Formats: sequence, C-alpha cells, structure tokens
Amino acid sequence: MFQRISFGRTVEECRRNVGGGAYGGGMISPAQVDEVPVPDALDLVVEVADMMAVFAAQRLARIDAMRRDALADAARDGRELTEVIERGIRLELAAALRITEHAAADLLSRAEALVHRYPTVLAALGRAVITERHAEILVDGLELI
Repeated sequence: MFQRISFGRTVEECRRNVGGGAYGGGMISPAQVDEVPVPDALDLVVEVADMMAVFAAQRLARIDAMRRDALADAARDGRELTEVIERGIRLELAAALRITEHAAADLLSRAEALVHRYPTVLAALGRAVITERHAEILVDGLELI
C-alpha cells in the first residue's frame, strides 16, 4: 500500500517526478524526497476540519452580505423594513440551504453578529483557529452580556 502525500500524490509518484538538474517549478531534489512529511489519517481529518472552518467563515460573511443587499433593495424600492421583508430573506436562505426557517434565522443572526460586532472572532474562524461551534458559543455568550 502506498503512503499518501498532500494532494493525493504518493511517495512513489513524487520520487518519479524528481528530475536531474533543475528543481524549480515545484520539483523537489532527491535528497528532499525522504524529508517530505506524509500525513496520516488524523492529519487528513484535521485538514478537512480546517477547510470547514474557513468555508463557514466565508458562508457567514456572504449570508450577511446577502441580508444587507436585500434590505438595501427594499429601502431603495421604498418599502418599509418590515417583518415581511425580513421573513422573505429568512425563507429564501432556508430554501437555498435546505434548512428550516428557524435555522436560517439563527444563521442570519450569527452572521450579522460576527461581521459587525465580533469581526475578530470571524477572522479567527476564517483562519481555522477556532471551529464554527466555538464561534457560535462565543456569539451566544457575548450576546447575553
């Protein structure tokens, strides 16, 4: 069985890609082949968890941008910012993400809090320093204060 390296390349594939002479353009020298760290199963799980945190931060930022755009459109069209417009935003998000209206309301609220009141927490989530659950707990706790 082959051991895997980043991006699905095996150690043997890397060894075949080692050329003589120039080692530029992503090539590694023969001496470096044995020094290339080979991630184990846990490393791969952590890598995916980190990507999920980064994607969660991006999703929350985009949810808040969507909310702000919808409210700006309503104001520009002369419509009052009523519960009907806000509910429409929640329902549109719920349908798009295949979640309940209540879950969409929670996402909208969390997105607004992270983008506007706790940007440092959003930045930490975007760097995968914390998980989405950590951000959720922080926002919920800080909102109570």
